[in-house]
Amino acid sequence: MNTTQLERLTDPLEFRKWYRIPTDSGPRPWIEVAESQQVADHDALVPGIRRAMGLPAEGGYSQAYLERPRAGGKTADMAMVAANILFGSRERRRGLAFAEDKDQSRLLRDALDDGVRLTPDLDRFLELQSFKVVNPHTGSALEIMASDVASSWGPTPDFILVDELTHWSAPDLWDSLVSSAGKSADCLLLVGSNAGLGRGKSWHWRIREAFRQDDALYFSRFDGPPIRITPARLDRQKALITQGAFRRVWLNEWLSQAGDALAESDVRACITADGPWMCRPPGTGLIAGLDLGAVRDHASLVGLGIDYAHRRLQLAWVKNWRPNPTVDLEDVYWTVLEYRRTMGLKAVAFDPWQCLSMAQRLESEGMYCEPVPAVGQTLNRQATAILECFRDRRIALFDDDLLVADLLRLTIVEKSYGFKLTATRDSDGHADRASALALALPFALDSLSGYVPQQQRDDGLGSNLLDFVHRQQRRANFGQREL
Repeated sequence: MNTTQLERLTDPLEFRKWYRIPTDSGPRPWIEVAESQQVADHDALVPGIRRAMGLPAEGGYSQAYLERPRAGGKTADMAMVAANILFGSRERRRGLAFAEDKDQSRLLRDALDDGVRLTPDLDRFLELQSFKVVNPHTGSALEIMASDVASSWGPTPDFILVDELTHWSAPDLWDSLVSSAGKSADCLLLVGSNAGLGRGKSWHWRIREAFRQDDALYFSRFDGPPIRITPARLDRQKALITQGAFRRVWLNEWLSQAGDALAESDVRACITADGPWMCRPPGTGLIAGLDLGAVRDHASLVGLGIDYAHRRLQLAWVKNWRPNPTVDLEDVYWTVLEYRRTMGLKAVAFDPWQCLSMAQRLESEGMYCEPVPAVGQTLNRQATAILECFRDRRIALFDDDLLVADLLRLTIVEKSYGFKLTATRDSDGHADRASALALALPFALDSLSGYVPQQQRDDGLGSNLLDFVHRQQRRANFGQREL
């Protein structure tokens, strides 16, 4: 590639003809597969991309918000813009890319990897590291991170990419990034996001509306799913998720409620119990989920009764601790042991990142503790269990307003490993009661389906231990203790 070719490909209009992305029919130039709205968006950004590279440009936009549905090319288009700047700048440029979590960050990194691999000779100029893309000839680099406010401070970036803003739980990072972008008139700020929740009242909506209403900022929206998505595929998706989630994710419609994972009608239909348990009914088992927060988040302990005769689950109790200024962890610890003493609580499911130390203390008192790490497989199991239990009416709730509110705040997010439940933080916590329920639910369903009466064993409390599924695997996860 000679100097003349290099100069020509620096131009964003030429770069998009050269840059290749994967398609069902093999690698193809971006310009050949992009939909008309994608091309129009890129046209509007061309001057801003040139300024981010340190080149002169008039007009256009340097701050943009692209609201697109799933499969609308948000991540792929941002990856192309980043590759263009890193390749085309002749001076060192610094870029930052942020997403809500590592899994979402990896999608942007993988999109860049696809572009660099598939575009002829581009790998001679761009080098992909773990979560960083570097031009070794100029020192230009893009750092790809999960939402970390501390990482957003420092040297003024030349371009900032924000992926799926409506999934971010708090506005702190966004405020930091806008402040960083404001230090330079030439800094390119590009937001790519799906429609969100809290229409008219959430902080995400406020930011979206600021872009839409300001003529100096660029805003565009896909009105519905991309043309390339077939009706058959849309029908399959509609069957898998709630109507609200389908409207938001695929039709790109903002919803007024706080969450869309569960339909309110499904949650309300499960409120069939009179109230919390005062004692454990005969022929039932009892486990709990513990979502432990100490500073910003609340702590919640949710008990689940297992009704073997009717093959159903029942909400036994909901306990919550508000940070004041921190959660009283000793009170949480003694409450768990009190439920073991008075009701024969058999096990506690917990996130080992949150409360491994407390779990070890509880185990020393004879309580079985089930570690549920927040990794892809377990997050998908929790999301699937929540959706199926409420759709199939397999759980009986009593009317706890705060738990119901938490459940209705849950948002379903599709990830590479399946589904994940998220929720925004408010004065009542981070949907901690629903999180505690989600920790216990797969464990309770396993216990229900794997229960074998012939294997009952006395635990010294006058009742039988649960026969847990995958007992050996769980022992390996948390020590070789006999149940």
